Parts: sequence; structure tokens; C-alpha cells
Amino acid sequence: VIIAVVLESANATSAIGSKIKRKDYTQIDIGIAVENICLQATDLGLGNCIVGWFNEREVKKLLQIPFEKRIPLLVTLG
Repeated sequence: VIIAVVLESANATSAIGSKIKRKDYTQIDIGIAVENICLQATDLGLGNCIVGWFNEREVKKLLQIPFEKRIPLLVTLG
């Protein structure tokens, strides 16, 4: 199984908060979510790996993900 993490555009409140605090909260949230996926997979006895080096354009094409969205990470499970 491969999970593609798709990054949506930030809503106005989140974007303003990120600018005020000068922190990219979307990246923090992605990290937290992926960590929890990996912890749960491990608890279920599944191996897992976070992948950041891949051809994003090809993955988006394969999964029919719109051009304006990003895929920062893939998570493999098995």
C-alpha cells in the first residue's frame, strides 16, 4: 500500500496565522499526520517508510491529482 499525502491550500485563518508566527503550519501538520500513520501501522505489525524523493509529476498524473495541489510525501505500508 502506498499513501499519497496531498497538500491542500491553506484557508485564510491558517494562512494568516502562519504569516504572523512566521511558521509553515501545513508542514508541521503533515509531519504529525504522517507520524501517526506510521505509529499505527507499526502497532498493527506493518512495516512502513516515509518517502520524500519521488517524481511528483508522475504520481500526480497517475492518481489524477490537480496540478495546483502538491504531494510532499508518500508513505509505504506493508
